Amino acid sequence: MKRRKVWYLKRAAALSLLASALVLTGKTSAYLISRQEAVNRFLLPEDVIEIEESFTEPEKLTPGQKIMKSPAVKNKGNIPVFVRMRAEFSDSAMESCCEPVTVSEEWSQGADGYYYYKKILQAGEYTEPLFDQIVIRNDVPEDLLDSFDLIVYSESKDLFGYEGAVEDVSEDGFRKQW
Repeated sequence: MKRRKVWYLKRAAALSLLASALVLTGKTSAYLISRQEAVNRFLLPEDVIEIEESFTEPEKLTPGQKIMKSPAVKNKGNIPVFVRMRAEFSDSAMESCCEPVTVSEEWSQGADGYYYYKKILQAGEYTEPLFDQIVIRNDVPEDLLDSFDLIVYSESKDLFGYEGAVEDVSEDGFRKQW
């Protein structure tokens, strides 16, 4: 009888240990498996611009000809930016065959050769075109005329560090940012 009692006690102890282990394993795994998740989505500032232009390529170049070309910049980013552009002829001989381009009043020429847009360009907006045409001089002999490119390059800068009001940019304030 004593043997049986010991056997029952051992069996009860083993079952108690097994039940305790199962309970602890369940709680431990529940603790380890359970989690909370917080999703934080951030919209990072993007400074992205693109030159868009209307351009009609002529079949043949002639003295006095007006070639329509109007480069402007679009702010494709999600923050306001300062913009500057530069226009250069691919051939200096052809540059001397053309009248100087008439730059829009919305742009101001800097000493560095860039033209600075006088307004802050908001996201999704376009600048005024830098110019709207290229004119070949009347006094150029036709045999000197050759094909050329007028390369337009643009840069933008975010307003980080700008201390003025966004609506009020002084004549020279935009240049100080560069």
